[in-house]
Amino acid sequence: MTSSQGEAAAIPTVTLNDQNTIPAIGLGVGTLSEDEDEERSKKPIVVITPRGVVIRDGSGLRHWQFEDLASVSTRWHMDRLLLVLVGQDGKRALVDCQRFRRGHRLPEIISRRVKPGAAQTAQA
Repeated sequence: MTSSQGEAAAIPTVTLNDQNTIPAIGLGVGTLSEDEDEERSKKPIVVITPRGVVIRDGSGLRHWQFEDLASVSTRWHMDRLLLVLVGQDGKRALVDCQRFRRGHRLPEIISRRVKPGAAQTAQA
C-alpha cells in the first residue's frame, strides 16, 4: 500500500474475532486535511503584555496594542461570551473568551488597559 506524503496516514487497529477470540491486526489508511492536523496541534493561547495582547485561536495569530483600541465590549452569542475589540480605525475583531482557560476574565483585564473612557461593557 503506497501513499504520497501528507495525503494519508496509516492507522493501525487491533480487533478481536468474537467467535474465536483471536486478535487480528489490520492496517487502515485515513486522510487528514492540513487544516485538521494543524488545528489539533495549535492550542488557543492569550498573552497579555503591558502594551498589548496577542491571541492565537481558530482565527489565527492576532495582536493589538492597547493604544490602538477604541473600545472593548462583550456580547453573548449562542451561550458563548465574545469579546469585541474595536480599533481606532473602526475595524472589529471577535474573540471567543471561552476557548481559553479563565477566558471569562479577559474582558475585565483588557478593559482596564484600554484608555479611560474607551472601554465599554455591554451585555446583549
